[in-house]
Amino acid sequence: MLVRNNSYAIFLGIECRFWSISDNFYRLQTEKNYISLSNNFKSYNNNELDSKVFLDVERSDIQSAYYVITLCNYKGYRCQIIKVIQPNKIVLNPPIDLQVILKNYAHHGYDPIYEIEENEVDEIWEERTPIEDFKFEIEPIYYIKKK
Repeated sequence: MLVRNNSYAIFLGIECRFWSISDNFYRLQTEKNYISLSNNFKSYNNNELDSKVFLDVERSDIQSAYYVITLCNYKGYRCQIIKVIQPNKIVLNPPIDLQVILKNYAHHGYDPIYEIEENEVDEIWEERTPIEDFKFEIEPIYYIKKK
């Protein structure tokens, strides 16, 4: 399962992570493949990023932009999924009301997180919200696992 919690943009139909590099320019990053390489994406000179490529573009080149957060329904509560640590094992950031029930509260720089099995959650989905001053042309909810 892919967990996404970041800013994304659509460029030439390709979904990419993105961030600002100056007033009107953005860096796009995506997986290295035939489509990205044929659209002038460049490889990094870094072994850790060998599977990724990047391209710097102007704001006007971006078709749509949005923030993605991956969520799930755990014990009836909406929780953010932070990451997958093993196949079918996920790390959650629980909301305050669930922290109260579990008697494990955020305090003094401590943020409780929970490692659970994926089969303990009813639903997993992405929520996509618009980024100001960009078009938002994508479904706001995408279900990864549905009841």
